[in-house]
Amino acid sequence: MTRPLFSILLPSRNRHELLRHAVDSVLAQNFGEEAEIIISDNASEPSYAAYVASLGAIATRSVRSEAALPVTENWKRALAAATGRYVIMLGDDDALAPGWLARARGLIGQFDQPAVLYAMAFHYAYPGVAPSHPQGYLATVDNAEIFRGADAPYVLPRATARSLATQAMRFRHRFSFNAQHFVWKRDFVDSLELRGGLFQSPYPDYHAAILTMAEAASIVVVPAPEVIIGISPKSFGFFYQNRQFEAGQAMLGNDGGAAGLGEVPQAVRDTLAFPGSAHYRNWLIAALQAARSLARPLDQAVDLRRYRRLQIIEILSGGVSSTSGLARPAVLLRPHLQPVDARLLDRLRWLERLRPRIALQPDALLDRLSWMRGIYTRPEVTFHDIRVHRSISDAFRWVARNLPRRPAEIGLLPPAAPPLPVLEPIAIAPGRPSVAVVYLARSGDGEVGHFQSFIASYRAHAAGIAHDLVIIRKGLLGRPGSQAALATMLDGIAHRTVDVSDDGFDIQAYLKVAPWLRHDRVCFLNTFSQINAPDWLRHLDAALDRPGVGVAGATASYESLFTSLSLLVKVTWLTGAKAIPYSAKIARQYRDQIAEHAAAWLARRGGPLVQLQRAVSRPWLGRSDNTKALEAAYRKYWDQETQPAGAWSIVRQVKPFPNPHLRSNAFIIDRALMVELDFHLDNTKTASNLFECGTDGLPARLARRGLAPVLVGADGTAYDVAQWPESRTFRLGDQANLLVTDNQVRNFTAMSPWQRALHARMSWGDYLREPTQGLIDFGIKFPRGSLDIIPATVPDAAPTAAAVPAGPLVSVIIPFREGLAALRDTLGSVVRQAGGDWECVILDNASAEPVDAQVAGFADPRIRVERVAERLGLTASWNRAIDLARGTYVTVLSPGEALVPDHGARVADLADEFGQPDVIYSPYHRFIPPGVAPGALAGAVSTIQNAGFLTDRPIPFLLFPDATLQAATDALSLRRDFSTVLACFRFRRDFLDTLRRDGAVFHSARPDHYLATVALALSHKFIVTPQPLVVLGPGDGIVAADKDGFDAASPYLARLLPGAGGDAAGILAMVEAAERLGARAPADADAERYRKRQMFAAVIAGGGLRWMLRPMGAAIWPLLSLREKSWALRTGVIAWLVRTGRLERARLEAILQALTVEDRLNPVETHRVIGAYAELPAFLDALAAGRYPPVG
Repeated sequence: MTRPLFSILLPSRNRHELLRHAVDSVLAQNFGEEAEIIISDNASEPSYAAYVASLGAIATRSVRSEAALPVTENWKRALAAATGRYVIMLGDDDALAPGWLARARGLIGQFDQPAVLYAMAFHYAYPGVAPSHPQGYLATVDNAEIFRGADAPYVLPRATARSLATQAMRFRHRFSFNAQHFVWKRDFVDSLELRGGLFQSPYPDYHAAILTMAEAASIVVVPAPEVIIGISPKSFGFFYQNRQFEAGQAMLGNDGGAAGLGEVPQAVRDTLAFPGSAHYRNWLIAALQAARSLARPLDQAVDLRRYRRLQIIEILSGGVSSTSGLARPAVLLRPHLQPVDARLLDRLRWLERLRPRIALQPDALLDRLSWMRGIYTRPEVTFHDIRVHRSISDAFRWVARNLPRRPAEIGLLPPAAPPLPVLEPIAIAPGRPSVAVVYLARSGDGEVGHFQSFIASYRAHAAGIAHDLVIIRKGLLGRPGSQAALATMLDGIAHRTVDVSDDGFDIQAYLKVAPWLRHDRVCFLNTFSQINAPDWLRHLDAALDRPGVGVAGATASYESLFTSLSLLVKVTWLTGAKAIPYSAKIARQYRDQIAEHAAAWLARRGGPLVQLQRAVSRPWLGRSDNTKALEAAYRKYWDQETQPAGAWSIVRQVKPFPNPHLRSNAFIIDRALMVELDFHLDNTKTASNLFECGTDGLPARLARRGLAPVLVGADGTAYDVAQWPESRTFRLGDQANLLVTDNQVRNFTAMSPWQRALHARMSWGDYLREPTQGLIDFGIKFPRGSLDIIPATVPDAAPTAAAVPAGPLVSVIIPFREGLAALRDTLGSVVRQAGGDWECVILDNASAEPVDAQVAGFADPRIRVERVAERLGLTASWNRAIDLARGTYVTVLSPGEALVPDHGARVADLADEFGQPDVIYSPYHRFIPPGVAPGALAGAVSTIQNAGFLTDRPIPFLLFPDATLQAATDALSLRRDFSTVLACFRFRRDFLDTLRRDGAVFHSARPDHYLATVALALSHKFIVTPQPLVVLGPGDGIVAADKDGFDAASPYLARLLPGAGGDAAGILAMVEAAERLGARAPADADAERYRKRQMFAAVIAGGGLRWMLRPMGAAIWPLLSLREKSWALRTGVIAWLVRTGRLERARLEAILQALTVEDRLNPVETHRVIGAYAELPAFLDALAAGRYPPVG
């Protein structure tokens, strides 16, 4: 008897009413003897024997166990009975999609007998199963990144597959583990028998998925749903969706035992004993079994620490939302906790105390805890309206009727590409490297017009050096007409052709072909390229001869997807999701983007009368939008969408602007080097983009080898990275110096003036010789900055041990002038820190108080005093004090401020968790002693959230580079959304040393503003913890401007206006910060904004239309420009209209909001308690005992 191609395995127990639907879906494939069904009857009552005997249309056999077996054993019995060359495992409540076996057969032939097929799936929920969809549903579920961006089956790169297996052993679900997705080649399955087999552990599908991704030699990904995964009232999926895990485990028949693991390290034994969810424990056992099968150390291959964290969150997430609290679960967990686990538990208990006083609802907080786990790839779910349905057979029939037939079903499956030939060089110039020019002739629909344009340009412009022309025919397999047309175009041109399948994009095709060439160098040109100058190849080849050059190209850009997408997404979000008031200027500048994503907004233009009213009123009355609320909402939206599972997650793998890179339309590189760089790309556009400009793309990998890119113009000039904006090439002026053009070049020429300005700005930003005037940027800047392709310090890399300064973990620096009692309280908070890994340095700034005696009373050698005889100004004293620090991290306290009791332990935890970050930032508690504040004479304590980026962030997080640069930009523009109080910062000392200018860390009359801004702009790893680490007094740590800190030589002094001195100190601090940042400054100091603030203050103080005749106005008026006078007059009119009741006050408040230095900072006060604490030590006692914040 002929061995069948497929064995469909159907393990089942007492579920004949479900099983028959699964069998029917196999019979409907009409596969005859090429398929067999193996029903593994797990002691069902009655037996399935009669039912199996009734099935004669296909080879169906039943293997029966008289005693109930665990699910894993029953799966093994089914597999052992199979004789097919490929194996499919179905649950008895699942179904094959119509035509899947025919398509699978075609794919097996097309991809030369791959070890595995991995396909997307439909999900079908029976009515009454899913709480969120009680009527049931059928949906296409795309729950793996490897499906996205691909429109045809492709071979999964081995590196990607191994990475997926590694992630699974680190408890990250980056692809679905369900066995239904897989079609396994039996030879591959048998190769695993000596390791214990494919199916092991209480979760056999998890084990099989990990082992498959780690070991299968070839995995073909099918990015279309080919099976229907059923969720019935008797499914494990039902128990999982309804969080009935114990019942689900009972159904599986697995006790979760780990006996099969044998002897394991102590760390693994401790982890297996950790209490928690049976689901996670079974995953742990599956991962451990897989690690053992792969001969990897169990305690290294499996992320035991993450497993414990997941179990802690799982146990406590119910407690966080309940009224019973976390006390009992915490007691049960404590005996199993390692120190890092205990700190996580304390952090979560803090959330429980915090929840009653914050705006988050309990469900929202649970959502954030779930997000904290970071387990699952966010699925893309498409629901199908299948009308009335009762079973999975109804879903099967609906798919057969309504979804389009795919190529394999109608005989149009494209033929497999033949093996690539080895191509030896033919045309070689003596003494020169051999060169292959590789042109990508790709056609998705058989059209060949683009090829004709390239070939005509190739004929018209001599290359200038000997070379071989190689044509990659991509998408032309099975299109003899297209191949013939291409051959006719190439008539008379010496060339060779290679055929590749149409999976992937241009870069993937280049990477396929490069190993088969034997040339020294290869020049790649994409489908849309057109040569634009003679000697083009000679110019590129000569540029590659230059020392230190790794790649040369014809077009380049500084554009960053990170920055450009943040702008374009913001535009469409504002006009589409938020429907901001219509603006003709926005419509002109962003018409193309808005028309594609928010066309309804463009229709709000209105008639001539509406346009006239809008044109007249807006210049005088300003906008009525609440820009502060919109900014906060967009930041939250952008943060969510750029997380790993978000729609724009790609931006996290791209350097913010400027991001120098050559475009891949035309570039030359040493062939062996390109192969050696060992790229393994998914067949997605995202992977292709990241190759071109990502943090691990071609430019970055070359930079790590000390190799740079150069841009080559039509005139033969080779431009280094810093010279690119002067090249008159891509999106620069008339682009007259382009060596090779492409569709993007031609599109730019055809754009409207505003669209050209926008795209030039995104490509070159502030490097343009003539910066774009009038372009609305919505706060998204394209500043000058470092042109290094990779940063000196990689953001996510932990520093080596040598990079960590010697000394204690934390240096607490206290500059002191006066206030001995306050100093005593501050020192008391330091010495009560658990552990001894700290030092405290007091700089006695020529005070008249007995500081030494005060310190002696603590009898602690870790506290030392340094005294200066002559009083120093604030900035000078801070510099002197910080130079005394020896710790890894440095924080600056003023007398009366205090560390929270577990400050040291939490800093150590954060430093360990985030790999020695540059900065750790936190909010603070506010302590107001009795009799100090008029509104709280009895004294008060509260918690202050002091930064916009802390909104809705309940756990510590990395502030991504775009957010740190935006915060620095806001500060330079006098729009800070964070507090600059130094007690809220902990700086790594060696990072501080990199910030020094002229040997000093602090500069200007507002040294706190200066340092905070510079640190944000230059830090690679800025960590924010939402739990306060310090206690500040009633003044919230604000210090007065240092009159000695003004730079008398600063030309900006001439731009100061009479008025509040603090504003003058603030703008001068930003001037110095911008000077320190130099080319890396994300923006200039906004002197215009400062002057408007001073003018506004004079207008309000004047109280009427004749404000300029009042003393303050009279002092300012002569110093104003004509434009400033016009603005001030308009503001005076609005103020008068408001004061006389002719205009709502909101207009004046809008102007004030737009001018306030900290307009985005709206400190949120929670947990306010009045009269409970008379002294700071008593409040610290309450913090240590967990009595604050109060519960309920």
